[in-house]
Amino acid sequence: MEKIRADLLQKLKREMERADITFAENVPMSRYTSFKAGGNAAVLAEVRDTDRLRALLALTSQEGVPHILLGNGSNTLFKDSGYEGIVIRLSQDFAYVNVTDEGRVVCGAAILLSSLSRELMKKELAGFEFASGIPGSLGGALFMNAGAYGGEMKQVVESVRAISADGSSERIFSNEEMKFGYRHSVLSENGYIAVEAVLNMEKGSGEKIAERMKELSARRNSKQPVNY
Repeated sequence: MEKIRADLLQKLKREMERADITFAENVPMSRYTSFKAGGNAAVLAEVRDTDRLRALLALTSQEGVPHILLGNGSNTLFKDSGYEGIVIRLSQDFAYVNVTDEGRVVCGAAILLSSLSRELMKKELAGFEFASGIPGSLGGALFMNAGAYGGEMKQVVESVRAISADGSSERIFSNEEMKFGYRHSVLSENGYIAVEAVLNMEKGSGEKIAERMKELSARRNSKQPVNY
């Protein structure tokens, strides 16, 4: 991958400052991945709302700058030579969860699956226990239809709100339109970036949900070196 030209890098920095996008240069990716390895990214940018995300995607698209979206970094390994592009992260402003009066769960793509699982347990909403031990964010789980122990995102997602790869459009994908398959979704085909999802959960017993999560945690810990 070619290094970003110095003049283009300066332009990108000016545009990000103008759009009030937080960024840093030469950032070690070992800080942001569970592997704790890998070289530096030319730029790490963090966006706190969809307007800034769309602005940044439009900028990288117009200038032909390589970019990648990074969630919790639990399924990504950067080369020691680093990444000569922009690594984009959704800020904690995207890590929200709201339960409507109808029992639908509206949540941001940056929320960790473990955190979302605990919130749903508190609300006594069942069906998400399978994801409680998956070390990733909701966005990554939607992208790859994450699953474990007989459950998968396909079973609980009603719809997904996403931004196109060039930032030009926003749309809602229904469960069917997401084309969920084994470790696959339509997002891996069209490049759209998930920013929010609506989940349909079932009312359950908080005690039973907690027991199930504890059981799955024990099974995972017995088979995987989770401390790594």
